Amino acid sequence: MSDAPAERSFRDYTGLPYLSSPHKGDASALRLRSSHLQLISGIYDLTVVWALTLASAIVYHLTFLTQIGRIELYVLSSLGLGVAFSVFAALRGQYAVRQMEGAERSALAAFKLFNIIFAMFVCFLFMSKMTDVYSRASLAIQYAVTCAGLIAGRVVLAQLVKAAVHRGRIEARRIALIGTGPAIDAFVASCDTGRGTDVLSSVELPNWVNDPLGESRALQLDALAGQVTANLREANVNDIVILLPWSAAGAVEILAKRLTALQATIQLMPRSNLSWFRAPAVIRIGSNVGLSLSRPPLTAFDQAVKRCVDVLLASLILIAVAPLMLMVAVAIWAETGGSVLFLQQRHGFNQKPFKILKFRTMTTADDGDRVIQATQGDQRITTVGRILRRSSLDELPQLINVLKGDMSLVGPRPHALAHTREYEDKIAFYAHRHNVKPGLTGWAQVNGFRGETNAPWKMERRVEHDLYYIDNWSLMLDLKILVMTVLSESTYRNAF
Repeated sequence: MSDAPAERSFRDYTGLPYLSSPHKGDASALRLRSSHLQLISGIYDLTVVWALTLASAIVYHLTFLTQIGRIELYVLSSLGLGVAFSVFAALRGQYAVRQMEGAERSALAAFKLFNIIFAMFVCFLFMSKMTDVYSRASLAIQYAVTCAGLIAGRVVLAQLVKAAVHRGRIEARRIALIGTGPAIDAFVASCDTGRGTDVLSSVELPNWVNDPLGESRALQLDALAGQVTANLREANVNDIVILLPWSAAGAVEILAKRLTALQATIQLMPRSNLSWFRAPAVIRIGSNVGLSLSRPPLTAFDQAVKRCVDVLLASLILIAVAPLMLMVAVAIWAETGGSVLFLQQRHGFNQKPFKILKFRTMTTADDGDRVIQATQGDQRITTVGRILRRSSLDELPQLINVLKGDMSLVGPRPHALAHTREYEDKIAFYAHRHNVKPGLTGWAQVNGFRGETNAPWKMERRVEHDLYYIDNWSLMLDLKILVMTVLSESTYRNAF
């Protein structure tokens, strides 16, 4: 072992006392353990669900029925609902620090779970024949009030947890790093160790561990692993991260055999091209263990739900905007006297080409090996076209593409075939955008990444947002993007 470079935010040791994290808070201040936070969060949720369901039932009975009725029934049922919710939330890991920090993620998880628990509660009332004495109107009000209150409570709790983590008031998971100096430096540089994670220690190994080990080297490493194991047991670490490449299989085996004696999670994180993949996961096929590097982003059920929403909303929108589309078509014809629509080949789901429909906004109709993007002040754009492009009304005919199944209301925007061929070789995972249907609007567009891509970073940021959408798809995210498409100023940025 050797001493860590001075610029590291921690130092190498195997027997020193606990080294505090780089939080800016008072080191002497009380720090809440993560296990205590989980208990407090569970009690908080239990209280919110119990209090709101009981209070809403009482208010309903006093307001509309002038009497409470069987109050003991509502007290016990509300308490049972709260207990069931908090227990299942704990089992699903909703009270972990990193889960609680994200307001949107935490609120969405609570909403989904509450719907499941409440549906089970209603089934229980039906099966036990209690619906005769349990007011159905009260049940509906209980659901609405408690669901809204639970979501609001989770948002508030997330803000409190996030602030506490930032100030160092919540004790982080303590980790020890084991690897060569360059691997440790690279890990620390790419890991946010100030958000719920403290690097307790690092153990720097000699570079020869990356090579096949002879008998003497193996014995030397085994002795070192025994010493490290003994010292880390005293340090009470939560996680031990082994930073060795795949080629160091012998060293990994020696370290793992020793370290598994500790009450800690042992993790292997080789510095390799695994970082290219966004969600690798361990899988088993028979007795073989491997890594799943990629999977379809949407299940068959997800695709069915998304398609139903697309057809329903696209039909309603198309009916609503049909008079406007007719007026736009007349305006285009009156100015140019030519075709009203512009058709261009684009790549769709699974890179299947399709003809995208747009209102014609330019005097040219590029659709080949060379497509010149519109620029600010482009002389090819017509007067009507400039208005349509600024307001995104030129995209309305794509509602027909949505109904045909070529597109979705929300997804990565499809690019011209020439641009797809250009960027597939320049941007990693660009082709992954085609694992879902292209959209009339998308996460990149509502965040301002639309229009001309005259610099490589612009397309890279657009692709990053598209990949984020694919990896984090949900029906709620689709609805959020649709609302932002209309209301967010970012949507209209760079539109010309």
